Amino acid sequence: MPNLFRLQNIRLRHCDTPEMRDVRPEIAAKAKEATAFVEARIECGMRLTLTDVGRYMYGAGLLANIEVGGEDLCRSLLEAGLAVPYEGGRKTW
Repeated sequence: MPNLFRLQNIRLRHCDTPEMRDVRPEIAAKAKEATAFVEARIECGMRLTLTDVGRYMYGAGLLANIEVGGEDLCRSLLEAGLAVPYEGGRKTW
C-alpha cells in the first residue's frame, strides 16, 4: 500500500522566490520575508488546493499552483513583491 500521508515538498508554479542561501544580505532577507509570508498563511493540517500538479526536477517534489483559503499563493507573493514571475530558464534574483 502506498504511503499517501507523508510530508511532500511543493514548489509553486509560475513564480520564484529568493534563495535563503544567497550571499547578498538583501536577497537572503527577502527570502526570509517570503518564508514568513507563506508560514503566516499555512498551518499544519490545513487543506490546500493543488492544481496543475506535476513533478519538479528529477522527481524531487511536486510542482503545482497552490490555493489556501481562497488565496492563490503565487499571486499573493508576486503582489507583495516577494516573488518574481518564473516560467523556467535563468532566474532573476
